[in-house]
Amino acid sequence: EGERQQFEINSAKEVAHFLVSLDNELGPFYEGRITVLEQARRMGIVEIASHGSEILFTSRECEDPEKKAHDGDLVRLVSPGFLWKNGDREVILNKALVTLVL
Repeated sequence: EGERQQFEINSAKEVAHFLVSLDNELGPFYEGRITVLEQARRMGIVEIASHGSEILFTSRECEDPEKKAHDGDLVRLVSPGFLWKNGDREVILNKALVTLVL
């Protein structure tokens, strides 16, 4: 059972990296993005927040390359992050890239 779940997590990580690549290559509002995200949700893959959203920084879900943000700070999403949900288990697949809102 654990081996199967690890396979699912690893597969979800690959899909999440692909989704981030799509956003980076085509921009965050490319045609068909909503459909792609709906398909990912069927696999348990959920976007942490949408591009441009302002959210509270959590080091668990976000990465600030400038190292200025601390937990609870208001940040703007620059590149999406994704997590995988299966029942009450949640795994960060890749962190959202953010910048501190000044």
